[in-house]
Amino acid sequence: MFRRYPDSKTRETAIITLLNQSPNGLTQAEIARLLDYPAKMVMEDLQRLEDKGFLLWQDERNRLAIFKIAPH
Repeated sequence: MFRRYPDSKTRETAIITLLNQSPNGLTQAEIARLLDYPAKMVMEDLQRLEDKGFLLWQDERNRLAIFKIAPH
């Protein structure tokens, strides 16, 4: 059976919330697992967040953190 996922805005909000609640960051795989989204969908959502002005920081262990870039 085909699974319906939330719309992109809802998914992006869920990703931001999850990363904000994770002080040590999360990998893309962890985000996908915790939110029960396909990894490819998470990758696309993260790219869209970057395009919207969110800064994704990745450490040497591939853990992500997110920041909003303040407008000048």
